[in-house]
Amino acid sequence: MIQIEIQSADVLGAIEQLHRKIGDMSQPMERIGIYLTNITEESFDNERSPEGDAWHPLAESTRAYKAKYGGHKILQSKDRNLRESITHDATDASVIVGVNAYSAKGYPYPIAHQFGTEDGRLKARPFFPITHDGELIDGAREEVLEIIMEFLGE
Repeated sequence: MIQIEIQSADVLGAIEQLHRKIGDMSQPMERIGIYLTNITEESFDNERSPEGDAWHPLAESTRAYKAKYGGHKILQSKDRNLRESITHDATDASVIVGVNAYSAKGYPYPIAHQFGTEDGRLKARPFFPITHDGELIDGAREEVLEIIMEFLGE
């Protein structure tokens, strides 16, 4: 599974505060996991980044190839394994949201699609609500903090 660790200091601080207050954080962690999973799935549905930016269009050769199999959406193959592998796992102290999809040769293409490749062959088509630095994008960070504050009673 491809995992990206969130580095947002304000979110991590709020999570620590929540843990001190309620101990078992499985309910808020599950809510956060559902929220982050949903925003990621919406990116696939809308072919847009979580911030609302349209994904880079497909190359003509890719459009022609996809047309043979019913013209599937960007980042969705006929078996939809990238989108279908979006998952989350919440525990009493953490939540992991990830994509468990690799090419047949073991290439971790979720990372290449999220950030693009250094050589520019694959353009970035962000679907996770994170930056290159592992920070949640503003809207997602605010929503996660709101979920935490709700459980803190603030």
